[in-house]
Amino acid sequence: TNFDNPIKIVLADDYIESIEKGTIKVLNGSIMNIKNNIIRIDNCDYDNIDYAIFCTGYKRDLPFLDSKVKEILDYNPKINDFPLNLYNCTFNPLLTNFACVGVFLGSFTGSAEIQAKYAVNYLKNKLNLNMKDIQTHLDLESKKRKKSDYQLPSYAISNYVSFCDRLAKEMNIMPDLNLIRFEDFELYNLLFNGPIIQVEYTDNFNSSKKIELKNLLNKYIKPKF
Repeated sequence: TNFDNPIKIVLADDYIESIEKGTIKVLNGSIMNIKNNIIRIDNCDYDNIDYAIFCTGYKRDLPFLDSKVKEILDYNPKINDFPLNLYNCTFNPLLTNFACVGVFLGSFTGSAEIQAKYAVNYLKNKLNLNMKDIQTHLDLESKKRKKSDYQLPSYAISNYVSFCDRLAKEMNIMPDLNLIRFEDFELYNLLFNGPIIQVEYTDNFNSSKKIELKNLLNKYIKPKF
């Protein structure tokens, strides 16, 4: 493993605190032996181990796709994070009846839900997008993907929030945070500092919707104003 490359991780809320307390230890190396609650890594023993999580990674495989579909979508297994050439990791105009959800950005609830809505809008031909421009962009991307020096993103999920926002904007359901900040500062703080959930992407923030959303977001976070 090349540890000089960017580490591809998603952190839980209490991860840093657990590291500081010593309840979690991150160990790099080859496991040589496991006996009872003792693990030997590179000739060094670590005892009092409760659980071991093997972070070995994985490679994507798409055996459910027909070879002709893979060819159309410029399938390249060497590009592990994005093996298919898709617009917004969701669709390619060359296939009007095909869309992906939660495959290439990780199956996270917030993004998967809004991506599913985005995919349905595409399949129903409800996205107000210039498909010719999108296809031109994908054609250029296809040429880049064939080059040996093609630069991969350091980590697919690094733009998680901007990805959700981009889909919302293309569906015209991106909330106007500047207006919400002026009208309801409490809701603005919850939206800006809280988790990404599909229900917050709406262009209809009436009074009942605001109350419902504030109650829902308050269940997930304790905002600090």
